[in-house]
Amino acid sequence: MRHYCDPSEDFLNACKDSFVNKICQKIPAAEAKKLSVAVPVLKYGLGTLFSLVFIGSGAAVFADKTNVEYSHPLYSLKRVVEAVRIELAPVEQLAVLHTEFAQRRLDEVKKIEAADILVATTTEAVINADIKKHQETVTKLRNQMREEVSSVISGIEEKRVQKTSVQKLCDSVSNIMKEDEKRGDGEEKEIHMKNWARLEKNCGDFINASSTNPVKEDN
Repeated sequence: MRHYCDPSEDFLNACKDSFVNKICQKIPAAEAKKLSVAVPVLKYGLGTLFSLVFIGSGAAVFADKTNVEYSHPLYSLKRVVEAVRIELAPVEQLAVLHTEFAQRRLDEVKKIEAADILVATTTEAVINADIKKHQETVTKLRNQMREEVSSVISGIEEKRVQKTSVQKLCDSVSNIMKEDEKRGDGEEKEIHMKNWARLEKNCGDFINASSTNPVKEDN
């Protein structure tokens, strides 16, 4: 039936010729000439645009799946994908994603700290500039990590987490906060103490954060 109803090639060509002739009658010759030039340009322009979008989306997925390092050219695409994943995730999965991203920021901090950033430096001015840039990058990543941690704790507090995931999330957040403490205070002590208090209140059945919390030992 589909084959029977398909128009013939001759009919399609005749319709195309008729359509083009009518259009050309209504459009001045100068405009028609411009249109004849613009259509191929637009065609190839759109093709290029779609190709770039396809390549860009593929690169972004690659950057996220392989968890590229902070210094990688595709790192910014990884962060874009992370933001999209947060926006599209169901509520009960948000805490899991925030935990994953907090761990990523922590791993990035560790790799930056482990890298010998002063190998190629030759003068004291260059060394100081490298150290400053290094410290600013680490501080930014640690702050982003703490925002993710805070989001996880909020999700646990508001019971927006699947019961089967609570223990794993509590353990993960506890470990991330302990690793953060090893790198110095870096944030206001009061905020840090509140985060520990929130974590202990909601995860007391799963972890014993107070036994390894150096902040509380000062009291």
